[in-house]
Amino acid sequence: MKKVLALMMMVMVICCVAGCSEKNPENTQNTNQTVSQTKTADLKTVLSEINTRYADVTGNLRELTDTSELEKYYSVPTDAVKSFAAEIGADTNAPVEIILIEAKDSDSTAQIKQKLDMRYNSVYSIYASYSAEQLDTVKACKVEVSGNYVTLVIAPDYEGIMEIVNKAIAG
Repeated sequence: MKKVLALMMMVMVICCVAGCSEKNPENTQNTNQTVSQTKTADLKTVLSEINTRYADVTGNLRELTDTSELEKYYSVPTDAVKSFAAEIGADTNAPVEIILIEAKDSDSTAQIKQKLDMRYNSVYSIYASYSAEQLDTVKACKVEVSGNYVTLVIAPDYEGIMEIVNKAIAG
């Protein structure tokens, strides 16, 4: 009786182990669907929507068209950038910069955030000694990270602009 009971327990253990190691094709399919459903925000379209809604703020901005310009103005390494859309103002009386970057990976995200934080602090320092009125605009803004997206928006109605950005990033 003990041998039969031991044999039955061994068969049950083998079945359990075999059941745990078997792949579930349904779960594999769901994982693949999740990966294929992940989309990348079209940052140029996002910037276009911002320009449409906030034309009075963004009307005199200059578009950055190449990652080398991100490196030149913000020290963002070109190899860290997957995609971007950016416009900067030439008018020092009104600080307006809209920088939207999708980093290649999490390490690049941290690196880009550091560079944009440095830029934000620089703008803050300039307006702290230059224009108290414009400093209020800068104080209301910040560098934000969402996944591999890093944004620096310095503009009036920061909250409204970021609402557009966050909606696009969330998909």
